[in-house]
Amino acid sequence: MAKGAKPEKDNSSASSESPDPTFVDFNEGGDVTSIERVGRWLVFVIAVAVAAWLAYLLAASFLPRWWAQRVGSQVDGNFTSGVAWGFTYGFAATVLSLMIVLQVRRHFLNWWGRIALIVVALLVSAPNFMTLAVTIGGRSSAHAGRRIFDVNAPGFQWASLIGVIVGAFVVLIFTVILWRGRRARTELKELKAQPKPKPASSATKPPEPTE
Repeated sequence: MAKGAKPEKDNSSASSESPDPTFVDFNEGGDVTSIERVGRWLVFVIAVAVAAWLAYLLAASFLPRWWAQRVGSQVDGNFTSGVAWGFTYGFAATVLSLMIVLQVRRHFLNWWGRIALIVVALLVSAPNFMTLAVTIGGRSSAHAGRRIFDVNAPGFQWASLIGVIVGAFVVLIFTVILWRGRRARTELKELKAQPKPKPASSATKPPEPTE
């Protein structure tokens, strides 16, 4: 090699290391994986929606009559018993379900934990939803349930509605009290954390007048 001449670059190694601009690797960057993930989620959402729709159709044709029969057997045509059972169901289901929903804001819960709490809250509030389905439903099962309520469970529906309203109001008051108490404790901690002012030293006092 002549002195002062620059070494030639190895074009073969450079060409083997540099990617071919005409070739696109769809696996790089997770393009195919993300597309597959979106497709799987789409299939999952469609399957859940179809299952929920079928469950709704089954529940709408069965649950209103079944729930009215269960309530009618408990009340047994007594107006006082109907009011008592209706208020108890409405109040208890509302308070418990709302208190469970309020736990969703806990920071240590992940998304699956929050979804599980919402599902539990819906199951707890099922008596209110079934009573509502009987009251406003348009299917034959709902019409049969309303006739059963009128004969075997008088006063149950309105008492259930009153229980729901009272239960929601109680939870609201309880939440406000907790929030104000937590805020007062936070303000107290902030006041305690502030540095206390130092007392004035005797050297800063003005000199006493001499006679």
